[in-house]
Parts: sequence; C-alpha cells; structure tokens
Amino acid sequence: MWVINSLLVVAVAYGTLVLIGRNILNKRSKID
Repeated sequence: MWVINSLLVVAVAYGTLVLIGRNILNKRSKID
C-alpha cells in the first residue's frame, strides 16, 4: 500500500508544480 501512497504524493506534488509553472508563465506573458 505504501507504493500507492507514494505515487499519490508524487502526483500531487507534480500537479502543484505544473499549476505554479502555469501561473508564472501567465504572469510573464502579461508583463510582456
């Protein structure tokens, strides 16, 4: 079961990084 839990943690962390990355790109595009 720890394998499934670790995969969920990785998925959540990756999703969070993607959302932050999109926000940064959006801010940069708006500034430019």
